[in-house]
Amino acid sequence: MGRYQAKMAFRRSFMLSSGS
Repeated sequence: MGRYQAKMAFRRSFMLSSGS
């Protein structure tokens, strides 16, 4: 579960950084 959370957080951060 930890890995899943980390992946999601990374994806979200990347999207936010690239989106904003």
